[in-house]
Amino acid sequence: MTSSPVGGLGFMVIGHLGSGATGQVLLVEHPRLPRRDAVKVISAALSRDDLFRARFDRETRLLSRITHPNIVRVYDRGETDGLLWMSMEYVAGGDASSVVRSAGPIALAAVVAIITDIAA
Repeated sequence: MTSSPVGGLGFMVIGHLGSGATGQVLLVEHPRLPRRDAVKVISAALSRDDLFRARFDRETRLLSRITHPNIVRVYDRGETDGLLWMSMEYVAGGDASSVVRSAGPIALAAVVAIITDIAA
């Protein structure tokens, strides 16, 4: 198991899905359910920022109420070892930029389908 604040919550860390301006996203095994989730761990600097914390609280509260096939479901949120985190539905696959890097430009029909799903 990788050392991580989510390990203290019982999640088994499987791997690293990505990093960005706000923190990192980990692939985890849920501790009690037979499923994999994605857990976003917010950076220490942002976890200490009162304005960011208020926004995180507001946005995760709102996102947790949304159920839509084109929006990742937020399951839980919290703070462990001074770091904010949220657990979310894990959706296998890559983002559009990684698809373009590996396979080349996306066909126009596929782009239209993606944009239609996003707009929904």
